Amino acid sequence: MKLVICNSCGKDIEHNSNNQKYCKGCVKLKSKEYHKIYNEKNKNKKKETGRIYYINNCEKIKKRVRTYNSIPKNKEKRKIYSEKKRLNYILKYPHLCHIFIPYTKLEEIFLKDNYLIKTNKELGQELGRNKNSIAGKLRKMGFKRNLSLSWTKKEIDFLNKNYLIKGHIELARILKRTRNSISHKLSRLKLKKPTHPYKGLTYEEIYGGEKAKELKENAKKRKKPPIICPVCNKLKKHCGHGLCVQCYRKRYPPKKKINACKDCGERKKIFAKSLCRKCWGKIGVVIICKQCGKKEKHQARGLCKRCYSKLEQSKETQKISHRKWYEQNKVKAKRKVKDWREKNPLKRKRTVIKYNTKKRLILQGHIYAQGISQKDQRKIFNRDMVCVYKGCQTNLTIDHLIPITKNGTNAFNNLVVACQSCNSSKSNKDVIEWCKEKNIKVPLIVLELLDKQKEQTNLLNIL
Repeated sequence: MKLVICNSCGKDIEHNSNNQKYCKGCVKLKSKEYHKIYNEKNKNKKKETGRIYYINNCEKIKKRVRTYNSIPKNKEKRKIYSEKKRLNYILKYPHLCHIFIPYTKLEEIFLKDNYLIKTNKELGQELGRNKNSIAGKLRKMGFKRNLSLSWTKKEIDFLNKNYLIKGHIELARILKRTRNSISHKLSRLKLKKPTHPYKGLTYEEIYGGEKAKELKENAKKRKKPPIICPVCNKLKKHCGHGLCVQCYRKRYPPKKKINACKDCGERKKIFAKSLCRKCWGKIGVVIICKQCGKKEKHQARGLCKRCYSKLEQSKETQKISHRKWYEQNKVKAKRKVKDWREKNPLKRKRTVIKYNTKKRLILQGHIYAQGISQKDQRKIFNRDMVCVYKGCQTNLTIDHLIPITKNGTNAFNNLVVACQSCNSSKSNKDVIEWCKEKNIKVPLIVLELLDKQKEQTNLLNIL
């Protein structure tokens, strides 16, 4: 070994592969100095972490202090304390009482006779004790299961004669050994019970010649060959009715189980927690609202009823602001639309079909029901009850004050109840102009709703 001089004290050191530059004494001094500097810098951090841990786990720390102070320091008093604690534990957990009850003489004799034949679990089931308590008792009594005991010639001859007739448990009782030791010895002697005589053999080895060919052909016919599915036109595995697996499941779906609701008792589809949709809606789910942070009934999207209603109102204002942006930046919007159409041609076809159907319905005057939820429809009918223009009570529909072709919306303030004749005759016209043509007074509800819409647009202009 080469000798190297220490950089701090100047002593000679044996050179190692780790490129050691300091002796052991200098390393210890430097580590102590480093820890002192580190502790002085991070005193406040340790205090804060300790204070946070104490606040979170205050009850646990107090229990530990109480138990430590309650234990006596004298040995004689400590024994009395442990016995009292054991008795209190028995009263608190009576189902674990067998762990602390002492063993009788009959039980000890039973363990002597059967500890080699049976396992600890089997002995515990017969004596009504836990397997861990039996293992501890056997240790105290000095009994051990030695699998490495030497086998005599008589025992080996007895196994050769009777391993086919008798099972492992019977052999263990006769020879006073465990089942595992007997199975281990049989595997060493290569003594196994015979399996089926034709297991692992082919058809040619058993039958040979013509019979083997016939059996092979029959086995191939039993397996259903792949087919070309008439629905998807692909070569796939046959399932039934000349269809593949996926198409068969779509055409013949499995029937869903219908059970009775716990609350109402009717046979309906269960929605959640063995309740139907109506009963679940009555009970509801209590959550912490994402917006306001209060515990209230869940409405939708992790929000309560109030916050969800505010969110719907904000959507209407967003639509108006988007339209303003589009009028100011038409060039950018058209570029984005062109790029999207080139990337997604299939989605564009679907949107065109929807737009054409909507346009056709607008011309026919049947757009009133499209895009309006059932809750909003009920609110509008409860508000007006009758046709606003003539007072009819039959063939009622919902009419837009500002039509959709003139940048109208499906908002609550833009919808009114009207009969079918009034709705179709009005079509895309302005309300006030149409009333003058028909010599009808403009109703007060219509004027109030139009004023509210103007207030909303003025607020957006200010923002």
